[in-house]
Amino acid sequence: MILLKRNKEEQVLLESLEHFTFDETQFLDMYGKEQVREMISKLKPDTTMHYIARMYNMHDVFADLIKLSGPANVKILTYSITEFPLRILSQFHEKGIIKHLDIILDFTISRTPDLKQFAGQTANRIRYIENHAKLLLIENENWKIIHTGSANFTKNNRFELGTIITIDKLFDQYSLWFENLFNNAVE
Repeated sequence: MILLKRNKEEQVLLESLEHFTFDETQFLDMYGKEQVREMISKLKPDTTMHYIARMYNMHDVFADLIKLSGPANVKILTYSITEFPLRILSQFHEKGIIKHLDIILDFTISRTPDLKQFAGQTANRIRYIENHAKLLLIENENWKIIHTGSANFTKNNRFELGTIITIDKLFDQYSLWFENLFNNAVE
């Protein structure tokens, strides 16, 4: 467990989360993206890491995780996505860093037809469903990485909460869940 400087409110929060901890779990309780990046750089198999950070957006998390994993297949479930994160995904896909990209978005993307078209051109497969969940799956020969949290693929300066999991059995369950959801979503 990573324990860093914290105030009384943060201590209460951490103590309320203690029943979730075990030897392979780490909680990062600082608020900077550099600390989360450092944590990600030390990621290993069979680990769960939790963080809260400000101005560390989902596309930042994605870029750091794919840098660690190397070229991989990617699955994204998110409520919202904007142009800047889509451009990042598009560039990674064009360069072969993303080998295959599946995206499930909420129907609200229909409010911005240009963005919906861009997302459709970026992904290998894309579907739409009523959704508020956020999930990122990254898989290659060496890694099976799950990220769940509060962040969408948008740029903001709010605090976001995330969990990174590298447990193969859990990845397989999340991947199956994603595929079932994908198959029941609208083209």
